[in-house]
Amino acid sequence: MPVVPGTLRSLAELELLVSLSPCPACGNRDTRALQPHGGLAGRPRRTIGVTATCARCATERLLEVEAEGDLTAVRVERFHLGGAAPATTITPAQFMAELDRVAPTVVSEVEQLEPVAWRKSGAQLDRVITCLVELLKFAPAGVDRIEPGADAAAQADLAARPERYQRAWIEAELTRYLELDRRRQADAPRVWALEETARPAPRGELTSAALQRHRDWLHGERKGPGRLDLADLDATGAKVGTHELTWARLERVTLVRADLSFSTLEHAELLECDLSSANLGRCGFGHAHIVRGTFDRAALGLARFHDAEVTGGSFDAALLDRTSWNGARVTRVAFRQAEFGNAAFDGAHFVDCDLRGASLALSTPQPMGTTAGAVFERCDLRDTSWDGRDLTGARFIDCRWHGAHGRPGRVDGIEIIRPDLSARGDGRSIGGMSDVLGLLGGILARA
Repeated sequence: MPVVPGTLRSLAELELLVSLSPCPACGNRDTRALQPHGGLAGRPRRTIGVTATCARCATERLLEVEAEGDLTAVRVERFHLGGAAPATTITPAQFMAELDRVAPTVVSEVEQLEPVAWRKSGAQLDRVITCLVELLKFAPAGVDRIEPGADAAAQADLAARPERYQRAWIEAELTRYLELDRRRQADAPRVWALEETARPAPRGELTSAALQRHRDWLHGERKGPGRLDLADLDATGAKVGTHELTWARLERVTLVRADLSFSTLEHAELLECDLSSANLGRCGFGHAHIVRGTFDRAALGLARFHDAEVTGGSFDAALLDRTSWNGARVTRVAFRQAEFGNAAFDGAHFVDCDLRGASLALSTPQPMGTTAGAVFERCDLRDTSWDGRDLTGARFIDCRWHGAHGRPGRVDGIEIIRPDLSARGDGRSIGGMSDVLGLLGGILARA
């Protein structure tokens, strides 16, 4: 695992640090996920491991770096990666190299760009200004030149273009790009108007009258008009309340922070809907068809997903205590850092799911979280917690287990086939069932 010298100041600095090195497999610099191992909170100074997942090919890279305090609590100003002190994990020469790479992609005729290109160029502009702001921190008041770094490549760059390391040049570039950012901010209303025009017109409405028509349609044996059929609707923060939404169809509906607690969505179709941070406690999703949904940070306590078909999407950091997944089929769904608590998985089938950092440990002695007949196939279970969970009859096939911990309550009849114990999850260390049970509190399987 490569060790990065210096001390991180913020998560923003971590993101830029990782992007400085392209993916070794495909050359892409964008990361789909940054996963600090064991979290970032803790001692005033600590070393953390970070897994960076490539956004293009999903190749994972590991690095080790020291962090100062709890980085999740650090808030930085725009164009800054930390406070007034210069970075210690990124050298001036690295900031300069990033300027060389990104600055040519910034479009100066910002007022002529279409929305997609406008946003892409804006992201690159933010990166350029950030590099310039951070470079100036290496030249405190009264210092006219910064040192690029001690390595030979940095010294060669200084010799080739010494003006780049002068305070005057950096300040002039910063002034120029800040003016471009000012023009971009002034141009924002034009882009917003274009995006609003391009957005598909909403279909249907989420009103009391529409909900009543849907109930009448259900009572009429689902014949004729009246079905709740919504698309491209923004219902952020809606207080839907307790309603019968069985067999409803929702496509690209935004329900961020909405309250649907106690509602029933049995047999419903939810296609690319965003329910981030929504209150979905005690909702019924039995037999529902959920595709590429976003349930990040949603409150789903006691929700029922029995026999549901869930494909794609994410439940990252969702609260899932005492949910029921009995008989559900879940494919390519992310549950990173989710809290399952006493959830039941009897007969469920999870395939290619990402549960890194999730807790499947029981939150209370009862009801017992059971996993009878459940199958986890090619799932990423690294850094998961299993304390107290009943794993009787569960099957784990080709799953990643590095860092898993917690002593399960029972393991009678458990099967763990070809477990990957490598830190990277790259298959370099394939073990056996006894190896995994050794991780989980050192227990022995009782067949």
